[in-house]
Amino acid sequence: MTQPLLSILIPALRSRRPARGQLESELYRQIAQCPEQIELLIDEDNGEAPSGTKRNRLHARARGHYLAFCDDDDQVAPDYLLHLRAGLLQGGDLVSFHLARHDTRPDGPGDQVFEFGSGNVDHTRLPNGHRAMASNPVCAWRAEIARAMPFVPWIGYNDDCGWYKPLLASGLVKSEVVIPEILYHYTYDPAVTVNQQEARRQKTRLWAAGGVECFRDRHPLTPSPRLYIAAQNLRHTAGRELVDVIAPGGVIIQRRRDTLERFFIFEAR
Repeated sequence: MTQPLLSILIPALRSRRPARGQLESELYRQIAQCPEQIELLIDEDNGEAPSGTKRNRLHARARGHYLAFCDDDDQVAPDYLLHLRAGLLQGGDLVSFHLARHDTRPDGPGDQVFEFGSGNVDHTRLPNGHRAMASNPVCAWRAEIARAMPFVPWIGYNDDCGWYKPLLASGLVKSEVVIPEILYHYTYDPAVTVNQQEARRQKTRLWAAGGVECFRDRHPLTPSPRLYIAAQNLRHTAGRELVDVIAPGGVIIQRRRDTLERFFIFEAR
């Protein structure tokens, strides 16, 4: 079986199928133009598994050379795959683009455009009025790089930040293609944006309070990169000889600190 160029991955909730229907219809319409090059995978439940767990499961299932996530309540542009495929064929480690953010709150900031980039600082205002944003899981990442960093399996809020911020800091991304087009539409609606609920925010903040260490192998035994994030925050891990870390795939293992190199400290927003 031919390996797809891209795997599009959707962690989903059964209760949001109506909203997801429009996204799926649009994706399948575009996939029909190049069906052997794109696979679409969905991990759906009733909310039993946090989105971090679903993201790890989708990474494990995906067969594509590149991996990109879509949220089940978001939308893609009509030419999403046309532009994305052209960018992927250039062979970079990461393909970034622009995102339109729609805020449904009456007192919210309204519509904004964010420009993704591997070196961008989140929310920095650009001269054209857009905002900068570090490339996150909705961008397309080379599969071996994407899988090098685990998602924290027990959180939903900030599960994406706990993945892309360390991954970008690791230096694994050597080349990037930036598409100057709006290819993705994100809608912030407090009624349906489940991971923004206060209970989920609090769970992440308690886990990450004071910062969480991110490691790589000090003397890697294989050429394949492996990155880890501590299972507990610095108050629990600082100075410990043995550290419980989350390995790629979301598995918790114990490692000796002297076999690891700390390269980043993750802090939740």
